[in-house]
Amino acid sequence: EVTVKGFKKKPVNYDESKRVSQFSRIITADKLQNGGIDNLANALIMVPGVHIRGGYLVLGGQGSFGIGPTSEPLLVVNGVAITLLIDDITSRSPVMAYMRQIPNNVIDFVEVLAGPEAAIYGTRGGNGVILINTTTKLRTTNESIALMKYFPKGYANVHSFKWPDYSKMETKKSSFPDLRSTIYWNGNLRTDSSGKVSVHFFTDDSKTTYTVTIEGITGNGMLFYKKARINSL
Repeated sequence: EVTVKGFKKKPVNYDESKRVSQFSRIITADKLQNGGIDNLANALIMVPGVHIRGGYLVLGGQGSFGIGPTSEPLLVVNGVAITLLIDDITSRSPVMAYMRQIPNNVIDFVEVLAGPEAAIYGTRGGNGVILINTTTKLRTTNESIALMKYFPKGYANVHSFKWPDYSKMETKKSSFPDLRSTIYWNGNLRTDSSGKVSVHFFTDDSKTTYTVTIEGITGNGMLFYKKARINSL
């Protein structure tokens, strides 16, 4: 009598096709659910062989020498090796400073390579490799973050622009020449449904070419800038 026993492979909750080595350590998304700016770094420290020494992330034995930025593992995000700079303000560790910029809810999984597993990256992987793979689908986390859509009305009060009112007779009879350098300005113009707006202004006494500068923001949040010229007759 022959008895054949088998087992059903437990499905994984990440994109296994992106995994580099079957012998590596994996940090899945469910381990990043508690939130926090250093949550990824804290999860890495739970991986055997990962330590923080002197403020730097070290992948290897505790007896490693030459602790510093050059002793940290290579960081690879979505298959691209990241060139890191030393950040003395946010952290002594360039690797941990960069990881703080990656939201937890976009990370699919993190893979940790050490020793021979990191040899595929050559000398750059001599201190080990941390691979971060992101996903295009945002997950719901336990972080206390609320999102809302709003339309800002501006960041400053619009000042009124004063110019001579030549519709008044006393202004017309003035003996002083009008040599203004700025003829008209309005920081609170809105177009109509067709995208048009009309403005009216008085020119000065000089015969010159006026430069019209138009800049603003569309209803979709796009900035625009346009220049035109008007010849004074």
